[in-house]
Amino acid sequence: CEPLTRSRMYLWRRRLQRYSPALCLTLFCLILARSLFRSVAGRSEVAFLAVGDWGAPAERPDLVYTQRLVARAMQAVATKVLRRLDFVVSMGDAFYLNGIHNTSDPRLTSVFRETFSVAPRLAKVDWLSVLGNHDCRGNVSAVVEAGRPGSTIVPQLLLPARFWKHDLAIHPRSQLRLTFLDTCSLVCGEGFQEAEHPGKLADALEVLKHPPGSAERHLAIQKGLAEWPPTAEDPLGFNATFGRAYECAKLPPENRPP
Repeated sequence: CEPLTRSRMYLWRRRLQRYSPALCLTLFCLILARSLFRSVAGRSEVAFLAVGDWGAPAERPDLVYTQRLVARAMQAVATKVLRRLDFVVSMGDAFYLNGIHNTSDPRLTSVFRETFSVAPRLAKVDWLSVLGNHDCRGNVSAVVEAGRPGSTIVPQLLLPARFWKHDLAIHPRSQLRLTFLDTCSLVCGEGFQEAEHPGKLADALEVLKHPPGSAERHLAIQKGLAEWPPTAEDPLGFNATFGRAYECAKLPPENRPP
């Protein structure tokens, strides 16, 4: 090899000074990757998918088609990206538009059947579920009954109560806890109207007195929006109060626990 002259030594020193941040970053990435690899090898990880607003009504074939597309995409991610799948989190609204009637309701099984028919990988894991506002428009007790552990109605569905938690050990010293809250009963429970401004709530209830799509309803909405515009303290303005009143009016009385 050609001996290093002073000029060559100076050149190499300048190169090291120039690239030392990149070398440090590369070394850090290698150490991090090794740490992650060890974590994966030790199974101290959890892989899951989350989906919401997904249960298309049978009378809307266009939405059923979209539901199948999403299911295929979920399966592709599970098999090609995650390489494994521990469970799916269903974040509500599995039963559009108005929930189910009872545990014999065909909607209860057809929604999952549509998904599993194009994505069988998703049928091999539990679907940890929570109620959405459209689910709460129907028979909530029937959904909970079907979601109890051991139920054979939809074996994958896991929703044992309106409020529940799921603990999963992912490492001898680590545990993952998922907490599921029924926001329908939180938002529309007894006394919910006390949290609203009386004038704003009165305007929202006035809107609901008129048939959907009517000129009177449109004028009432415009009046509410003009009187209660969004502000820094109330970013949603009239929309929040009206949205809550609209949804709570659709909930059966038995789905509003105190």
